[in-house]
Amino acid sequence: MTNGTLGRGTVLRILLIAFFALSSPGSAQDEYRQPIWKFGLNAGLNLNFAGAGYQNLAPPGNTSIGNFIPLEVNDGSGVGLYGGLLAEYNSDSWWGAQLRLSYDMRNAVVNDASFTPEKEFDANFSYFTIEPLLRIYPEITPGLHFTAGPLIGINLTGEYDYKPDKDGPATATGVEFPELSSLTLGISAGVGYDILLNDRREETWFYLTPYLEGSWMVNQRGTSFEDLDQNSIDDIWSTVTLRAGVHFMFGAAPPVELVEIDASNPLINLSLLTPTGGIIRSRKVEEYFPLVANVFFDSNSTAIPGRYVQLDQGDAGDFSENDLLDEDEIGNLTERQRSQRQMNTYYNVMNIIGARMRDNPEQKVTLIGSGGDKDDGHILAENVKSYLTNSFGIDPDRISIKSQKLPRRPSGSAGTPKEDRPLVDEENRRVEFVTNNDILLQPVRMRLVQNNPIDNDLVLAVDEGGGIKSWQVKLEGEGRNFNFGPFRRASQRINPGDLMKDIEQGRYTAEVIVTTNDDQVLRERREFDLVVRADTGEGARRYSIVFEYGQKDAVKTYDRFLRNVVAAQTQQGQKVIIHGYTDNVGDADGNFRLSQKRARETADVLRDELRKLGRRVKIESVGFGEDGTRPLFDNSLPEGRFYNRTVVIEIIEAS
Repeated sequence: MTNGTLGRGTVLRILLIAFFALSSPGSAQDEYRQPIWKFGLNAGLNLNFAGAGYQNLAPPGNTSIGNFIPLEVNDGSGVGLYGGLLAEYNSDSWWGAQLRLSYDMRNAVVNDASFTPEKEFDANFSYFTIEPLLRIYPEITPGLHFTAGPLIGINLTGEYDYKPDKDGPATATGVEFPELSSLTLGISAGVGYDILLNDRREETWFYLTPYLEGSWMVNQRGTSFEDLDQNSIDDIWSTVTLRAGVHFMFGAAPPVELVEIDASNPLINLSLLTPTGGIIRSRKVEEYFPLVANVFFDSNSTAIPGRYVQLDQGDAGDFSENDLLDEDEIGNLTERQRSQRQMNTYYNVMNIIGARMRDNPEQKVTLIGSGGDKDDGHILAENVKSYLTNSFGIDPDRISIKSQKLPRRPSGSAGTPKEDRPLVDEENRRVEFVTNNDILLQPVRMRLVQNNPIDNDLVLAVDEGGGIKSWQVKLEGEGRNFNFGPFRRASQRINPGDLMKDIEQGRYTAEVIVTTNDDQVLRERREFDLVVRADTGEGARRYSIVFEYGQKDAVKTYDRFLRNVVAAQTQQGQKVIIHGYTDNVGDADGNFRLSQKRARETADVLRDELRKLGRRVKIESVGFGEDGTRPLFDNSLPEGRFYNRTVVIEIIEAS
């Protein structure tokens, strides 16, 4: 081993001493927030790229290896292990700091191409690295962070195996590098994502952090350019490393200072509504699912995407939309399962319209393709037409084709945020089905049993006028803990399905923790009981109305449908719940207000018509916006965003 290096046993003892010195936890408290200090282990795999320059690797004075002559060594690559201990400080702001003490292997295989045959050197370097890093938290998503900082490498080993012919056997192994630097410097930068592994009510929080980073270690041989007759710093054996790894960290969560509430003058004014009688029931639902009559195409492709169901002639001849949802096979569906089943129905849109055209031979349809230019749009429409004619045997004369740069009602506007432009561009690359007859585009009738209908929700509300900045909810009971929030709106609905999973009854505590505008922290608790009944409750009928992007007076376009269909089938004593949603394009607060407005306008139309019919019906409306606590469809796909621009109307039978 060269002078100035440490043994592996020495560095292992240093790491163990540092770990136990840094990892003493804090005291337990009732309420906790993000740990200020975290400690843990890190592990990773290095992909090394060595910059060797032109170097003589012959050991000084060594004459026992006859083939060793002054060599020109070119660049190479290799892999190595990385791991050690870390300590981390997190401020209450955008920054933090991290210190790593690690074992770092910078191995690489390099070839000397100046000889024939080429000579090969399997270089093995290992270091004890000290890395002080700055952590930066961008306001993009919680847990995401960037790191950057210097590194100090203390050499542990530096040796190589020599092959006169890179395809032959080694003639010398474990040869020490001459003129090896005992200390080297470098820089590193990376990105990581903290994943919390436990409930936020625990005293100690545990994290798993996958990360990617790169580093550059320089001057691994020699102390100056003159000593090795080099031209630049990266000639003195430097290594660029790409690394993938994980941190496992833990930290004592500091207590949140709680202010006791004066019961005579409560600041939160919490209200909690549970399902009627605290009873959670499944429900048989007859649903009329609207058909978004568009086929969306992937960018830079004219082929019909594979997520759309495409049948051969034999299967198309037997296709019936009634087979898409067999009530006996569906069983009880959660909200997410119901959405997945609905989307599967949509992915049969070409088959549904093809079967309806087959059963109604007098009906015609126009396909309007849009893909950025007319030629591209024409190809998209032709592909859909070919499918209908080849699989369902539709006469080509019944299908007309138009092409244009944008759809008739394009997504996006001058006010669409720049970051959302790619989303609306995806939506505008599509083929639209246009017809004057409602038969081809009427909703699909579905029957199912739903586990968690919306009237099973817990509804919590705090005082809007109490100077509240934000609030969160902790639900606890029956050995289960759930956290929701933070919220900035006065009212919030929470689906209790996970609380009651696999149990029939339970007693719970809802604790609301409020942060006021002057940064005081208040809390208030309510206890409640829930019971699951195996029998299905009252039946329901569900309608959905879907809006175009940015559609003005959207609800007015459905006025006749709401009055002549929905209100006409709503009977005395029934209950109507109307809930509005949006996609994730644009401002979240603006989307929330839009969903509220559309739900409220829909309720107003139904109230007006039911009043004329002389029927007394309880109507409730709520807007969710793009809220992820009760999602309808996946916003990552254009069809999901189309279906999320909706108001859902549930008519519940009288009990």
